Amino acid sequence: AIVCERGASLERVARMLVAKNRSYAIVAGADGVMVEVLMARDILSAYLGGVPKTYTVGAWIKAGTARLRSLADMPTVAASATLAQAAELCAGADYLAIVDDSGEYRCVISAGDILRALLAEVSGGDFLHGAVAGDILATPQSSPSCASDMSTEKALARMDVLGKDYVVVLEGGERSSKRVQGVITVHHALAAFAGTKSLKEACGSCLPDVGSPASHVVHSGELVEVLVDRMAEEGEDHLAVIDEKGELLGVATWQHAVCLA
Repeated sequence: AIVCERGASLERVARMLVAKNRSYAIVAGADGVMVEVLMARDILSAYLGGVPKTYTVGAWIKAGTARLRSLADMPTVAASATLAQAAELCAGADYLAIVDDSGEYRCVISAGDILRALLAEVSGGDFLHGAVAGDILATPQSSPSCASDMSTEKALARMDVLGKDYVVVLEGGERSSKRVQGVITVHHALAAFAGTKSLKEACGSCLPDVGSPASHVVHSGELVEVLVDRMAEEGEDHLAVIDEKGELLGVATWQHAVCLA
């Protein structure tokens, strides 16, 4: 897990998250005690709120605009728990705080962390029971979407208002097509804070072709094992699942897959 001090700038934290393909960092106090978790979504809110990149995490918190998650509000799991036990707890929560025998916080893990560990431990992903992407999306989901000609910045603003970590980009206008072009995620906001991407351009222009592995789109018939391998490789927490027509069925997350463990 990435641990940052309150004296770290938001730009530095964003760069660390981009470099490590992570979506969260643990914030430690002056005494080194872990107290809060800074999510990629928090970086998105900072960007949209006009918070300077040079702002330190501590100054941002002191200003009262930060929306960090307290470790005390997270479900906990004992450091001695098995991966299966952690997976069961993570089916209802996206993050878990790990505590030692004395009750002190040691780390934070996500559903993605647990699933990656299970894949490394169980040969061939046998615990996924041969499930395909369509199996974990029993019914079509209502997912936030935008037209491909909308600016990436506006798409991220919509994402933030809806409290989501992603927005699905549809070909052409939202009303004229249901075909998926790709997915804009909070990682685009991280890249903007890290200075490696402009958010003024249209969503469609900053997405690769759907056929490429980096498009964050999978077909409903693909094995869940392939889906989680893709998410792990690309450092993404969401993949759009499409049918044979290229239309959206829903958005798969680590939590969907960890429920199969």
